[in-house]
Amino acid sequence: MPEVAVFDDDDAYGFYSPSDNTINLNRQYFDNPVELVNTIAHEMRHAYQEYRAGLLETREDALYRVNLDNYISPIPLPGGGWLFFTDYQDQYVEVDARAFANIFTEAMKYE
Repeated sequence: MPEVAVFDDDDAYGFYSPSDNTINLNRQYFDNPVELVNTIAHEMRHAYQEYRAGLLETREDALYRVNLDNYISPIPLPGGGWLFFTDYQDQYVEVDARAFANIFTEAMKYE
């Protein structure tokens, strides 16, 4: 189970760090319950992906491993914007994590 850490930043909602198995949450978004739940679920899915990629028991585990080994990070551009943002957003582990998180935020609409 990952540990949880809190940070203050203007750029990120949160991130998962496999090197120390932590989910890092941006304190600035704690007043937005939908965004907080979305971020926690999204980053928990990344922790799950790392775990499964280490097992390599299924085809999906192998997809996680290949994508994580070849992960595309967006690069901030001077003056705003991102290089490789579409490639980052469209890679399997990000699509999977967004879909997983959406299950929780969609359920919040009916509460």
